[in-house]
Amino acid sequence: MSDFKDDDKLQYQILQLLPSGVGVYDVTENEVRKEYLNDGYYQMIDAIRDERHQYDGNKTVFAIHKDDIPDLLKEAHKAIIEHRLFQYKFRVLAGDGSYRWIAISANHVPLDDKTERFYAAYYDIDELIRTQEKLRNNEIMFNDLLKYSEVTHFTYYPDKHRYEILVVPEKLAALPKIMDDFPESFIKHVKMPEEDAVRYREMIRKIDEGVQEAECTFQAKYMGKYICISKVYRWATFHERCI
Repeated sequence: MSDFKDDDKLQYQILQLLPSGVGVYDVTENEVRKEYLNDGYYQMIDAIRDERHQYDGNKTVFAIHKDDIPDLLKEAHKAIIEHRLFQYKFRVLAGDGSYRWIAISANHVPLDDKTERFYAAYYDIDELIRTQEKLRNNEIMFNDLLKYSEVTHFTYYPDKHRYEILVVPEKLAALPKIMDDFPESFIKHVKMPEEDAVRYREMIRKIDEGVQEAECTFQAKYMGKYICISKVYRWATFHERCI
């Protein structure tokens, strides 16, 4: 049976048949009390209502991941003070014992001078959050690999003659991250020999004219000594390799 206590059977049936999670909560300064959760909520987290009574009433927060509780409560009270919609993403204990990411969006009205009633809708965002985390982790790993490689990735804007470094290896960390008046400023900065500068300018000229790929090898002074650099341009990004 539901813990919903409304005499309007039609309203109850509608809420029970909604495919998404719906809940009603009463929030005071020191307590959050669950008044109602529909079947859609339990289906969303693959849980059985009769096996969740330990989270009834003011024990409802214990179903939330402990790291998410403080900010969730803080955000709920801010929504009350600022008279706005309450929205938050958090992890809830699912039926299989794991934690699942869900999102809550709730309107609220005062019951009395101490209690605010929240009418909440829940959304399953677990796959979305985990995909985002995987992409972030992959990006971090990729950037770390590039950081300790001999490859520098930067974007060149032909219309502005400007470059911006995206990823630079540790050994070249002292290079300016942004440089205007490119390539002349770069040629001057690395004290490029004139014969190399001629080839470098020619490479940039081809890029400015829309060539999809251009390359050259040149000498550059870095940290007090000259190194040989092979530069390959593809599309909008340069790839540099020290040789």
